[in-house]
Amino acid sequence: MKITLISPYSDITAYGVRNISAFVKKEGFDAQMLFMSDKEFDSKAKSGSIYQYDEDILRQVTELCADSDLIGISLFTCHFDRAVQLTKYIKHSLKVPVMWGGIHPTIKPEESLNYCDIVCLAEGEEAVAELLHKMKNKESYFNTKNLCFKKDGNIIKNPIRNIKEDLDTFPFPDYSTENHKILDNALKKFIPLDKAAYERFFFSDPLSRKPAYMTMTTRGCPHKCSYCMSFRGMYEGQKYLRRRSPKHIIEELITIKKNFDFIEGIMISDDSFFVMPARDMKEFSELYKEKITLPFRCLGSPSTITEEKLSYLVDAGLYEMQMGIETASEQTKKLYNRHTSNDIVLGAAQIINKFNAKLVAIYDVILDNPYETKENIIETLEFLLKVPRPFHLQFFSLIFFPGTELYSRAKKDGIITDEGRDVYRKQFQFIQVRYLNLMFYLFNYGVPNSIIKFLLNKHMVSIFERESMNRVLSGLVSLIKAFKRTLRKK
Repeated sequence: MKITLISPYSDITAYGVRNISAFVKKEGFDAQMLFMSDKEFDSKAKSGSIYQYDEDILRQVTELCADSDLIGISLFTCHFDRAVQLTKYIKHSLKVPVMWGGIHPTIKPEESLNYCDIVCLAEGEEAVAELLHKMKNKESYFNTKNLCFKKDGNIIKNPIRNIKEDLDTFPFPDYSTENHKILDNALKKFIPLDKAAYERFFFSDPLSRKPAYMTMTTRGCPHKCSYCMSFRGMYEGQKYLRRRSPKHIIEELITIKKNFDFIEGIMISDDSFFVMPARDMKEFSELYKEKITLPFRCLGSPSTITEEKLSYLVDAGLYEMQMGIETASEQTKKLYNRHTSNDIVLGAAQIINKFNAKLVAIYDVILDNPYETKENIIETLEFLLKVPRPFHLQFFSLIFFPGTELYSRAKKDGIITDEGRDVYRKQFQFIQVRYLNLMFYLFNYGVPNSIIKFLLNKHMVSIFERESMNRVLSGLVSLIKAFKRTLRKK
């Protein structure tokens, strides 16, 4: 039995796809992964842009899937158009069941089943393996937990199996170099995902631009932010936030470092890394310093960052520390269901700043919130003036993802009028050009606080926050981007 797993994500980390591939291989099945990222489109397209694969690319996909018994597509909401197009073409060309998985199908299984044959809900390793076993044995699989089907016009939605608490029992993500392909958009064809291809397409650290391996040390999240979707509600009464042991994490990194000697850094990408107790953090740091030695980056939420934990990590090679500020407006924090006080956030930033000789501070901010007033935005900007420099800001345009509290509210309030344009075809990096948004960028260019304060006075804001001025600013930004692209081509 063979499964082909397709990832349309912007980078090839594709954690879920790689985990399922590794798990089903361990169960004795063949697995093929196809990566179909298009970073250029994802970074340059405008909100509302519809992505379409060339027919020749779709033909290549069906040829690569021809000997598969099951085809899986993992998707986020912004990949919905791609998944629909892929699925329609595959089903027209092949008589192979197509399964969707990931956050969007988990939230909208009924919608997904208008296109695919099977939906995998929540964590899928065990469910997919069970499905393959039943298909191999020619058993009925319509009662498989975590899976949804449409049969005779009716939706079959099976219950969710108990959560797997011991993450160390899972195999490492599949980074093998055999039987996997990646779409080379320059050549417009799939090429083998061998070591040379990995070196070309590997995730790059956003600041250093150096190739970095991305991993996760936890599953689940302790927070309940209204703009974020999690599977917490599906596992009520169970231990949703789970951690891998330090030794298990290090074993994975040793393997990756051995197989991909071009990697220059590690990125620990889960928001919950700092929930690790200080004792375990010390053990992890000592093992990392001894066996890995590469510079690394991690994330932490303000309420979990301590000087003790951070000191262990910096000693082990931590060089970039990312933390979510998101907003400093009390009104917006209430909307986001984020209850960490500004004092705690500032305290965490001050702890990070103590290590600024070795550590780059990176803070996340959410922009483009239609519920925010100018005063709310200015609150966040004025808070950032109190945060010790140096730091770098990362910006994320607010998206009302299906299944979140904010999505329901925005639908009710009439903010979402065209779901395709306003939700499905929007990505985090599609930042609106307006005066107050541009003020955030000034921090990244080292503009002194005194100048930013001047630009935030009510007279400046009243002049430049007009719709007519924002159109002018948008035109200027477009010219600057075009000029930069011209310089890069030279």
